[in-house]
Amino acid sequence: MKIEDIIADQNYSEHPNKSLELGSVRLKGVGANISKVFGNFNQASKEIFKTTVFEPFIRTLPFKGEGFLCHMMLLHEIQPTEESVAEKRMYFRVGEKTISYGTKEFCLITGFMFGKNIEPKKMFNFKGTQSKFGARVFPNTPEAEVTVSQLGQLLQKALDMLDIQDVDVVHLGLLYILCKGILGKDGCDKVCVEWFLLVDDLQAWDMYAGLLQYFIIKRHRYKFMQECFGKIKNLTQSGKKKDEMRYTVSGYTVPFRIWIWEMLPQLSLINAARMGTSLPMMVQWRQLKKIEWPAICKAFTEKKDN
Repeated sequence: MKIEDIIADQNYSEHPNKSLELGSVRLKGVGANISKVFGNFNQASKEIFKTTVFEPFIRTLPFKGEGFLCHMMLLHEIQPTEESVAEKRMYFRVGEKTISYGTKEFCLITGFMFGKNIEPKKMFNFKGTQSKFGARVFPNTPEAEVTVSQLGQLLQKALDMLDIQDVDVVHLGLLYILCKGILGKDGCDKVCVEWFLLVDDLQAWDMYAGLLQYFIIKRHRYKFMQECFGKIKNLTQSGKKKDEMRYTVSGYTVPFRIWIWEMLPQLSLINAARMGTSLPMMVQWRQLKKIEWPAICKAFTEKKDN
């Protein structure tokens, strides 16, 4: 069924309160540690890192107040009753306008290559397979037991001139940025074995775009969207005071925030500007001023002809 028919038949769920103000919204995957990690690399490691698909991420600036921007858009999310439609795209209704967000938009914004989502089990044979990188840097710890905190600790030691090869410093940085800065993992979370195998070859980060999409898009971005719809619904029904109303968004939200500005020009005019048109889109945007809730509400309720 097409989304136009779903809208016409009102065959979807939505949030009744489109201006639900919260005490706070915590975004766990905003890439805040990317520039910090890169800034501590030596020159040799920096040059290696620049050859990877994550290079545009170090040119993407952090923004203030984006939690409330994401929250406002999530208030406008609609979930089609038909699951097959909901899984392919994410849909939002702003006024009379229906817009959608999916893999194509994610790739245009981040610079990831387009490709079919590939499940890890179809790419790697896990039986008896061990990452050469993992064996070098964690010789006494099975890859399946390595935590995000351990990655961070070893990375810091590597940056403090521990005897680790420059390329392995980059491997550590990529894994830590992916787990902590993009997927919003906690320190106690385990690092996926698939990432150890993939990071053995830095070119694979570009070549196997489907695997990157599988984790970042299918497993995490769709998951956090679906979870947030339920979280907001529960808050709406909770009867709590504004200061007590808060929730956490896991997953990389930077592309989502930039997509909002691309889709709603009236919003970008008040707090952000796109400096150019080349790809990836996320390196082109600059914040003009902090994102404030009243301005967001006004922008979302303004009627535009296009």
